[in-house]
Amino acid sequence: MKLFFYTIFFTLLFSACSKVQLENVLTQEETDELLQLSDTSNMTSELQVQYKLHRITQIFQLRNDNRGLFPLIYEQTTNQAILSLQNEPEKYQNIQKAKDITIAFSKRYLFNLHNHLVNKEPEYHWKQYYKLCFSDEPKMRVASAGLNAHLTVDLARAVYDVNGDTVFKKDYLQFGEALVKASPYIINELKNQYNIESAYLFHGLFIGDILDPVFGENFTTQLAFQFIRQEAFQNAQYLLKPGVYNSAQITLHQNWQFREDLLDVLVNTKLIK
Repeated sequence: MKLFFYTIFFTLLFSACSKVQLENVLTQEETDELLQLSDTSNMTSELQVQYKLHRITQIFQLRNDNRGLFPLIYEQTTNQAILSLQNEPEKYQNIQKAKDITIAFSKRYLFNLHNHLVNKEPEYHWKQYYKLCFSDEPKMRVASAGLNAHLTVDLARAVYDVNGDTVFKKDYLQFGEALVKASPYIINELKNQYNIESAYLFHGLFIGDILDPVFGENFTTQLAFQFIRQEAFQNAQYLLKPGVYNSAQITLHQNWQFREDLLDVLVNTKLIK
């Protein structure tokens, strides 16, 4: 059952038909701006997160740089998260903590981007992403490495960063429901910016054609996404317990590695191509 959910999750989110084409190199001005954008020392607002992700995506996409694949997806989910915070504040018991986790979550990505740009070694999960960015792997294998890094490792750590205990769980799940709404925007942007066809995989290799008409639009995507988020929340609870903190970090690494291996299987079987 666990393997089934993992397989569905990744086939929902990842696909591509083109290979790496680094046609251009970043200018010094662009690199300098990326360094400023990835600096989190003065980041205190979720709107700053939104702006940073937008500009980072723009800069990389202008150069047809695969490093922009993940922030393109992340920008769309962040947009939906902020819309939820702005338009549905009554749905949250602690809206400030929901804003805090938006910032904490983004810092995990930005910190590793900054280290990559200054030739410092990123954390293991982001090191894999940047390695794949310069490989000949399918573009959505590259993007999936970023999603795996951020959802499997960074999300649990971000919940830990804001002391997201069980009282926070209802808001955490509400936040997740808002993020599922990003799916059509992600599909559209991947097509427009990187010429990637991914719509059919957001329906789980057509499984969504069976389940969504019965249970509602985006049901299949939501099922897979919330499964991963539930796991991340549980792992965060272990991180919050000093006695099992180290073993919880080992679990995060094991889960991350398992999904990387699974993604390689999906590439080898042409489900990501």
